[in-house]
Amino acid sequence: MKADAALGKLLVSPSVSLGSTMLYGHGIYEAETRPKLAKPIGELLPPAQEGGHLLTVNDKKLHAPLRVRLRFADGGAADKMQS
Repeated sequence: MKADAALGKLLVSPSVSLGSTMLYGHGIYEAETRPKLAKPIGELLPPAQEGGHLLTVNDKKLHAPLRVRLRFADGGAADKMQS
């Protein structure tokens, strides 16, 4: 996300979660979640629901949480990775 030109200007230290599951977090969560950065996103997500996954991005530069809907181009990359 930080590599994206538009988002990179908005984010300093983003944390990303899926519902109550922290995918990556800074501060006290960083040591626990950093190994997840080396994994493909499909390995971190449960099987896709219709409409994709709704991720929440928090960052100290954002005024409110940013919600990002993630859909795989083939409709189910996360499902296929877990089979």
